[in-house]
Amino acid sequence: MEADSGTAWIGRSVRRKEDHRLITGKGQYFGDVKAPEALHLVFVRSEHAHARIVSIDIAAAAAMPGIVCVVTGETIRHEIKPLPQPVVVPALEANFPTFWPLAVGKAKFHGEPVAAVVATDKYLAADAAEAVRVTYEPLPYVGDMEAALTPESPIVHEGWESNEIFATTVTGGDTPESEAANVAEVERIFAEAEIVIAQRFRMHRCGVTPLEPRGVMARWDSLDGMTAWITTQRPHIDRIAMSDVLDIPSDKLRVIAPRDQGGAFGVKAPFYREAILVCHLSRKLDATVRWQETRQEHLMAVSQERDQIHDLEIAATTEGKILALRDRGIADNGDGCAGEPQSARHGTRRQCPRQSSQQRDTGKDQACVTCRCLGDADSEYQREPQKTAKAGNQQQCPFTARARQRQFRHDRNDQNNGHGQDCPQQAGGQGLHPQDGKCRRRRRRAPYDGAEKPRRQGG
Repeated sequence: MEADSGTAWIGRSVRRKEDHRLITGKGQYFGDVKAPEALHLVFVRSEHAHARIVSIDIAAAAAMPGIVCVVTGETIRHEIKPLPQPVVVPALEANFPTFWPLAVGKAKFHGEPVAAVVATDKYLAADAAEAVRVTYEPLPYVGDMEAALTPESPIVHEGWESNEIFATTVTGGDTPESEAANVAEVERIFAEAEIVIAQRFRMHRCGVTPLEPRGVMARWDSLDGMTAWITTQRPHIDRIAMSDVLDIPSDKLRVIAPRDQGGAFGVKAPFYREAILVCHLSRKLDATVRWQETRQEHLMAVSQERDQIHDLEIAATTEGKILALRDRGIADNGDGCAGEPQSARHGTRRQCPRQSSQQRDTGKDQACVTCRCLGDADSEYQREPQKTAKAGNQQQCPFTARARQRQFRHDRNDQNNGHGQDCPQQAGGQGLHPQDGKCRRRRRRAPYDGAEKPRRQGG
């Protein structure tokens, strides 16, 4: 397609739609959502990664001018439901810790909210927050996911036998019996494989800093219910979850995501505890309550992701066919209160007929909370160097190994249904698609001859 044709996109300079509005000061960020009558909330956050809360003295803060109220975890635990509620947890057989928007009993990560101050002015609220005196009893903490799984590790959540939040084995099969058979077959393939390559991969923690941090403003009306402005990527989920946690009928709760948020990048997707407390206090005080996160708070307490360790193995033939994959992965899930454990989404079934993946999500104390865990990008990061290592073991270039692997997958597809994977079936024995009569058979690739192919340029 020519770059200068009327319908071409490749090679053209595309005019951005939102720039003029933003650079002329007409953006609509959360900071632009104003309510003159709003009260302002500021959190008091833990200075420790793991510590028992001995006492919280709020007397001096509560006596300061302009202070409407000061609340702690012990105050609100009798007023609202604990988390998580069924509406916000995945359908997994996992350990889900019980918690409230403010810490109760002990703090489990640096930056966890332990108290909140509501005042007529945000600067008065910030001054009063500094006047809250919290007495801590520091406890041993664990900052490494592998150490968190050892018997001698400190237990993060009271009453738990270990720090393991979730464990599963992902493999082929539709029933427990067929899954067990597939795992056994993977073990057999590895025992008999001509080539076995094992390597450890560490996916480091990822944290993002949007242009605008998080924010919540809630307005309660006894007749119309709750209206909440939340910097969220999922306002509909926040509405359902908030309705459940605060016992507000869904038709009396409206969640508005500001048009501009300065980016989100997944970090504004979780259902955060701060929004729950702001909405609860708005209803309790029958007033508009507003909270704007500072950059320091964001760096301490916002969800992070993808801190993982994977011990990955590949079984292959000397001809370059990958026979089986096996992965044992550990994912850091922080204290488990800022998100939910997520099972692996490894794309190994489309890579190989036999695969087995064991995943464990851990809970631990740390300086920041980790939320999201395992994903496709991470698994691809692990598999690609393994393919390169396999190619080097066979004295091939990585391109040769990948070409042979693609040929192997294509051969398997042809053996399965006589067609490429895209073709549902033959029509009338002619190899034609039943709807339009066009052939959907994939062309069979010729075996790779070892010649380097030119790389495609551009995106």
